[in-house]
Amino acid sequence: MYTKSRFNLVLDEDLDLQVRLKATENRQTISDFVAEALRHYLKNYARIQKQAQKNKEPEIEY
Repeated sequence: MYTKSRFNLVLDEDLDLQVRLKATENRQTISDFVAEALRHYLKNYARIQKQAQKNKEPEIEY
C-alpha cells in the first residue's frame, strides 16, 4: 500500500528538479503520482525555458 508514504522523484539531475509528494490515506496511486510528477516537471521546464529566453543574448550580425 502506498498510503502515508513519501515519494521522491529526481526528474532531471542537471536541473536538480525534484518532486516530493506526500501520499494521503487511500488517495494516492502510482498513476496519480506519475501524473502529478509530470505536471510539476512540465511546469518547471516551461518556467526555465521562459527564463532562458529572457536571458538569451541578442545575436550580433557582422
